[in-house]
Amino acid sequence: MSTLVDAPIATNRRNSDASLSDFVPLPTREAECPIDKEFVIKTDILLGEGSYSTVFEAVDKATNDIVVAKITDLTRKTHSHCHYNEVASFKLLEEGHPNIVRFYYDVIQNGVGVIIMEKLTSVTLEDFIATYGRMGVTEALEIFQQIVAAVAYMHDKNLSPRDIKPENIAYDFEANHAKIFDLGLALRLPVNSDGSSPLTSVTTGSPLYMAPEVIGNKPHDTFAHDIWCLGQVLYYMVVGQSPFQWCHTLAELRDELLVFRKIKYPSWLDFNTTLLLKGMLDFDPTLRLEIGQVIESVEELLVATRR
Repeated sequence: MSTLVDAPIATNRRNSDASLSDFVPLPTREAECPIDKEFVIKTDILLGEGSYSTVFEAVDKATNDIVVAKITDLTRKTHSHCHYNEVASFKLLEEGHPNIVRFYYDVIQNGVGVIIMEKLTSVTLEDFIATYGRMGVTEALEIFQQIVAAVAYMHDKNLSPRDIKPENIAYDFEANHAKIFDLGLALRLPVNSDGSSPLTSVTTGSPLYMAPEVIGNKPHDTFAHDIWCLGQVLYYMVVGQSPFQWCHTLAELRDELLVFRKIKYPSWLDFNTTLLLKGMLDFDPTLRLEIGQVIESVEELLVATRR
């Protein structure tokens, strides 16, 4: 795996004597903290460790439902930003979407941020492909259609997820269902008088999935960046790897995106799927497909593949 990609979430159990203080400062229990009243955080069951947070299993005391507690050390500035950003994003999406993880509760105590979310009984899309190999086109499009629907829902709320990648997508292969579960880098955009969104100069995301204009530190349309990320996700699903998987340094990746500006498409991949990928992975963001066009193209492809 390329060193440019964040490590996938690891699922394992820690020793039963593990404490939350092993990862971030433990909230005081002397004053009946709200989180302790509502939930039991099982610090012996570590579900994952991301770049800015640690995820544990938790239990809702009122219902006994198993949920997830995402714990962030707010004393670290970049971590703090991601926490507040993710909470704000989830609250903006409070109506909920079937392909976005459900948000339940958040609390801040003694420099620690806690987000309570639904527990997903699934693996990441990255782990699934790594284990079982690339998907057939129809299977991939059925899942991809769900992912695109979630992104379209966020775009309708003027929210750009900015970090769409297989590691941030949960896939339940038995139910054939996908959910985006990490919004730590999402950005809510203001709206111009003509209904458009302004460009941003902020470079963020996972380098391997960044669009050329982002990794080139240019002012960019984050919605167009999301389309590039979606194209990379579909490529990964049907080919089994990123189109830039062999890039092991940021310099190599920058050369591919800013100098050579070429993507290799397998000769065995059908024409229409390749055409869709090229539309999303256009190096010129002004020529890239828009989210509505992606939705329409996926629907047409699914109809064609099911004949």
